[in-house]
Amino acid sequence: MKFPTITIQQPWASLLAAGVKRYETRGWNPFHDETPSVGFGVLLIHAARSRDNIGIRHEVAYRDALALAGFGESEWLPTAAIIGAVEFVAIHRADIVGVALRSQAAGETAFRRSGEDVEQVAARELSLGNFSANRWAWEFRRPRVFETPIPYRGAQGVWSAELSALPPEKANRQ
Repeated sequence: MKFPTITIQQPWASLLAAGVKRYETRGWNPFHDETPSVGFGVLLIHAARSRDNIGIRHEVAYRDALALAGFGESEWLPTAAIIGAVEFVAIHRADIVGVALRSQAAGETAFRRSGEDVEQVAARELSLGNFSANRWAWEFRRPRVFETPIPYRGAQGVWSAELSALPPEKANRQ
């Protein structure tokens, strides 16, 4: 079966697959359209061969997010492999999502989900993405980390990975 897949550098790939990061911000829209769009279901997360290590170990937000996901330092995260999947819900203008997240982080919303500190979740999301103008926020839900990473060569953009089936999920890391 062919599955739509995106290659993302670590630690972002693991944070998305673990559900700690709900938005991936990009400078391009996979639908090549200037309007927000509905997503396309399951999207596999491929961890790139290279890592984004610029200042990661020194940023408290990144370390805290990795710890929340059950991971240690980013050097131990898998690379060059399909590591999980998410449901691609929608794509939004990043600056609009950023305004909503800043409002939530400041406690200026009545929105609540049971068991979640909305302010803390919004502040973490803001620290893990670039919500500036002329960017897109890809919204994900139903994250899952695969029990065993699948070695695979990545590609740019949204590409197709050929798998016989989705592998089993990893047991809860927390």
